[in-house]
Amino acid sequence: MPEVSVIIPVFNAGATLLRAVESVVAQGYSPQRVEIIIAPDDRGEYSWIRPAWSAMRILPSRYFRTGPGRARNRAMGRACGRYLAFLDADDTWGENYLRGMLAHARRYGASFAPTRVISGDGQVVMTMAAGQRCLSLSDFGVWPGSFHPLLHRELSPGFRDGAAQDVFHAMEVLGRLGGRASLASDTFYGLHLRQGSVTTDPAYSRQVDRQYQRMITVIRAGETGCSAHSRSRAIAALHARRNWNRRWCSSAGHPQGFYGYISSELK
Repeated sequence: MPEVSVIIPVFNAGATLLRAVESVVAQGYSPQRVEIIIAPDDRGEYSWIRPAWSAMRILPSRYFRTGPGRARNRAMGRACGRYLAFLDADDTWGENYLRGMLAHARRYGASFAPTRVISGDGQVVMTMAAGQRCLSLSDFGVWPGSFHPLLHRELSPGFRDGAAQDVFHAMEVLGRLGGRASLASDTFYGLHLRQGSVTTDPAYSRQVDRQYQRMITVIRAGETGCSAHSRSRAIAALHARRNWNRRWCSSAGHPQGFYGYISSELK
């Protein structure tokens, strides 16, 4: 049985998937310890990626535009690992990502890493939560981007539908841990911006804003994994994210989209 199942949802990912998988291979773990599960959501044929890793499973390609949350849930349903890790098909893991994250997850149940935002030409736009030793629910208001946990499978609440479902998943994980988790500060999750990314479109931020409002409603109703004393911090963080979105939508824009704008505002 593998120790870690790496969940990768894919949609039109032919140009970037190999780079993502290679960043997992570069962690230096054996296929006996790490399996990779590819969850297509575009009816695509991804058998060409199998040679990159012997412990590779590709789920059936009959699904189309069900959303990344449902694709991740399908993959988790097939995962065999004690721990779950998440990677988008156009992103990468930094050096020693698994080593640092697993050390914390074995002790505390879950761990996060800073998110490094990388432009299309390889430049670092910003690194969210750099230098911190833990990640809290309040940080989700300070850093209005995504963070990805490595966690014991029993801690995952599953992913919801809609925009920003990865944000809600991460916040629910933190809520189950009392509002904070350890941060493997010596590595990073690489979030790669691409030409035409939805984050460059203010209309997408308005869609995300509506999703944040729905999240607030769900949390207030107690319909999440968040403990009672974590709910107020989660709601405050989501209100802060809505404020970031409003400022971005009313701005003059930025060549590197939302994350470029946030980086300039935080300087």
